[in-house]
Amino acid sequence: MRWLSVPSQSTAMLFMWLAVGTMAATFGACYGLWLSRGCIAFMPFISDLGLHGSMKTVFTLGLLACGVFMLCVLPHIVVARQSLLSILLLHRHWHNVNIMIGVAGAATALGVGALGFFPWDKRLDVHLVCADVIFGGGLVWAVGSWVLARRFASASCGKYARHTWDSCRRRRQLQLPVAVASICVLVVANLCFVGAYLSDPAVFTTLGLRRTLELANANFGGYCSGNVGWHGMAWVNMVALSEWVYVALLAIGVVLGAADFEAHVALQQDIDAVLPTSTEDEGSKWWHFL
Repeated sequence: MRWLSVPSQSTAMLFMWLAVGTMAATFGACYGLWLSRGCIAFMPFISDLGLHGSMKTVFTLGLLACGVFMLCVLPHIVVARQSLLSILLLHRHWHNVNIMIGVAGAATALGVGALGFFPWDKRLDVHLVCADVIFGGGLVWAVGSWVLARRFASASCGKYARHTWDSCRRRRQLQLPVAVASICVLVVANLCFVGAYLSDPAVFTTLGLRRTLELANANFGGYCSGNVGWHGMAWVNMVALSEWVYVALLAIGVVLGAADFEAHVALQQDIDAVLPTSTEDEGSKWWHFL
């Protein structure tokens, strides 16, 4: 099990691009099938693509493969971060923080892999759990990755920023904007939900949601075309757009995690100059990261 104890940048990047490519191909194929049925172009929820016919099969298998590839990437990133924390002699609590962020990433991957097996028109409760895990876990990963990046750079009063930040500056500089953008998109989505509710409160009652579930199952053509159901509401379609943007940002957040491989390599290549590591910031609280 050497691959679990030694981070491999080449292996991780292979699985990372397989995950991103599989997700993009799955969504692209399903969206094409969605349009071929005369459905509205703007804008299906991502989960709408897993409700009917061949779309359902492509959606389920594609997300399962994507989730598996993500699970193959995450251990390498977590181990690379653990190695950085050890070399930089950072407080043991940061190791626990890294593990928690890794667990959030793994939960996200599991949610992605499981989502297609629980279409919302038949298993809404489980589907919502999977979706919440993806959204919440992905946000924890994005924000946590930036916090760890700042902690690496601030170690020993910034003495090793050249290795842990400058060596991967472009990726590092994008981590915070992606995390902030993810939060902003969630806020926009909730505001759009409020707008949809104010436009037609009956749709969001228990009876209204039950009718929507039945409609998506029994009259998919009417549902997806927007002739009947909530896709006839502009606010709802804006929520769907927000979902697509949010998922794209989460995927970018995973890709940006590759910066830790570059930082790890930079430290390893200059290890003789780095060691013994300084502990000049010991007087600060363990949780400081700026």
